Amino acid sequence: MTEDELKELLGLFTREDDPTGTVAVLIHETIKLRDQLKETTGSTLTVGDTRAALKALTDWLSGRTAPTELTEVQKGLLKAWQGRLMH
Repeated sequence: MTEDELKELLGLFTREDDPTGTVAVLIHETIKLRDQLKETTGSTLTVGDTRAALKALTDWLSGRTAPTELTEVQKGLLKAWQGRLMH
């Protein structure tokens, strides 16, 4: 997904007067990690990575234990989301 596509998606989930909504935070952190990953390792953040991290986030928000089989990239995305949502 390109940055323009992500921004378009962001626009669907947030109002102009509320740019700090939860979905906006998640998308912002995802783009940030995607760019860092590409720059530092040349790797690509996949849809599968994002889905696995989102499932783990859903579990965490519901009070369930996050899956232990997450990759380092997926754990990094989950931690980024958790950190932003806690502040």
